[in-house]
Amino acid sequence: PVGGTTKMGTKVNPQMEACTGIPMYDGQPVEVGPRARLVTYKNYDEKGTCGQNVARQMEYQDCFYEMLDCIDALNPAGKVVADFIPDGDGTLGWASNEAPRGTDVHIARVKDWKVQYYSMLVPTTWNFATCSAALTGAPWQLAEVI
Repeated sequence: PVGGTTKMGTKVNPQMEACTGIPMYDGQPVEVGPRARLVTYKNYDEKGTCGQNVARQMEYQDCFYEMLDCIDALNPAGKVVADFIPDGDGTLGWASNEAPRGTDVHIARVKDWKVQYYSMLVPTTWNFATCSAALTGAPWQLAEVI
């Protein structure tokens, strides 16, 4: 699995697997979500929890107009299933999308129409390393708040 050290299918208790790896970008933790998007694309500089909430509110209008565009583009008489569904060759594939809280990454390995491996990196997973870096040197009691 991505970021893991155990070969696929050899874990003693696979149901106990909480996280296969912490995502990094060029070896560094990154923040994801509305605040991170606005910092990158709109020179936003508010920090902390209030900064995150303001960033979410700033994105509402864009999200609303995007939803209207999607509704306009919807074809209720259109196809709901692809013409061709590949059987999978066993290679690792992934897909990523921006969600309101941050980046969602889906990782899968499919062979002969059977899922061999599946994992998700959700916004909380992306932000683990960022929170860890922010808490370095802080009193341990703050970990309960995060």
